[in-house]
Amino acid sequence: MCVFEKGSTLVMIGDSVTDVGRVRPVAENMKENLGKGYVALVDAMLTACRPDLQMRIINMGISGNTSSQLRERWDTDVLEFCPDYVSCMIGINDIWHQFDNPHIAHRGVKYQQFLENYEEILSKTVGRVKKMFVLSCFYLEPNKEEPMRAMVEQYNAGAKALCEKYGAVYVDVMSAFDEGLKYYHPSFYTWDHVHPQLGGHMVIARSFLKAAGVSLE
Repeated sequence: MCVFEKGSTLVMIGDSVTDVGRVRPVAENMKENLGKGYVALVDAMLTACRPDLQMRIINMGISGNTSSQLRERWDTDVLEFCPDYVSCMIGINDIWHQFDNPHIAHRGVKYQQFLENYEEILSKTVGRVKKMFVLSCFYLEPNKEEPMRAMVEQYNAGAKALCEKYGAVYVDVMSAFDEGLKYYHPSFYTWDHVHPQLGGHMVIARSFLKAAGVSLE
């Protein structure tokens, strides 16, 4: 059953996977303001499959953000919109920056700090919205023992546990991609294991809408 109500506001926030060229300072569902990623696809599919909902969708993704940066801007970039629903995808930069340049690994966010950041975000949001969705981060590497993929598994497990604690909806995007990786090489979805092309963004959008109970038929 679809959880969305007619005329409601959905804020979708995250890093570059959410941003994807959105309009600044606030991207709303007019023309191509939402960027070229999964947020725009969510808007398009809702328009096509559930035109009766007439939802306001806002994209507040910022490329390069970590969970610490998201925590800092949460009040102004999410709560001030008084959303009915919130979708958050964050964490890959927390992890990636511990690998891409180990000499300045402090650019990343260690696991315990990531949990603290997410817990604050959830604790101040869940009771103020009708539903909050936490989309798992992902790293498109089929070998789960590869160091960065293993860290993604750890961070996602922590985020899932927090969702269970606070009553948020956990959307397992990583598992959705794993299903696709049974048939396609990671390079089919992304050039760097992280930033997806259109088909990859469709995987994210479909996972989110499925979790929200939206029928795409």
